[in-house]
Amino acid sequence: MKYTLFAILVILAAAACKNEPKTNGNTGNAPKAKTEAWAEAAVTAVSSRETALLTKDFWVFEYYVIPGDPQKSMFNRGLWYKFNMNGTFEYGHWEESLGTGSWKLGEYEGKPLLTVDSGTDNSFDMFWEINFGDYSGFEASFVATKDSPQAGTMCKMINIMTRPTKKQFGYE
Repeated sequence: MKYTLFAILVILAAAACKNEPKTNGNTGNAPKAKTEAWAEAAVTAVSSRETALLTKDFWVFEYYVIPGDPQKSMFNRGLWYKFNMNGTFEYGHWEESLGTGSWKLGEYEGKPLLTVDSGTDNSFDMFWEINFGDYSGFEASFVATKDSPQAGTMCKMINIMTRPTKKQFGYE
């Protein structure tokens, strides 16, 4: 199962690196990089199967693979998102909250594209191609598109009810 999920992540990363994302049906390129941290105005999410899953509890980066940077890949385990239906989100690392921002769900070649816009730190702005697998709501894969600061990053996400702790994941 782990090898299958990893293979899917690699395939999704390769596909994400080839194409430009579209959000909410727009055909233009992604917005230019911001020089100061600010987030786009939050817009209430449209109800769908994907938004119901995204807004359920906390999405935690269980595996975070940055091609060519294994050290940073290990450090980023334990990052998390908490999405709200009003278009806002909170993010953090282990027990600590790091910031807030806005998010929206669009479409990229028929697949869900999650745009995460931090109001605190521009390095957390990302475009994620997401795949919920069997839609059980327990795990998903996120792959950063080429327009993201960490293009090609592949992640296995798990859904848990509370902020993650190092102890839960065996790091303490």
